[in-house]
Amino acid sequence: EASPLALRVAYRVVQGDTVFSIGRKYGIDPTVILQENAMASSDLLQVGQTIRIPIPPTHLYQLQPKETLWRIAQRYGTTVELLVEINSITDVTSLRSDQVIILPVPMDQVVNDKY
Repeated sequence: EASPLALRVAYRVVQGDTVFSIGRKYGIDPTVILQENAMASSDLLQVGQTIRIPIPPTHLYQLQPKETLWRIAQRYGTTVELLVEINSITDVTSLRSDQVIILPVPMDQVVNDKY
């Protein structure tokens, strides 16, 4: 049974995308993406198509005062580039301390405690 979902985001398919690669990018099981979009197979993806990505609550992170994407990336073993991409961030200087962002890993998967 699926876990409760806190959020669904729209994702536009680009050349070379598969359900597996999209799932890996967001840290989501590809079968959940297939179910969310009522697809039998990832072969049905088409460039330009918009699909829904279900984001579990464990992947939502509230920014703290003076926290940077670099620090978050270091702490959770990801990259600033991926955080920018999956959150559609156009200006990193406009981030607010109360803003909630999507992590590509669950919040309990800290890989570097010193950040």
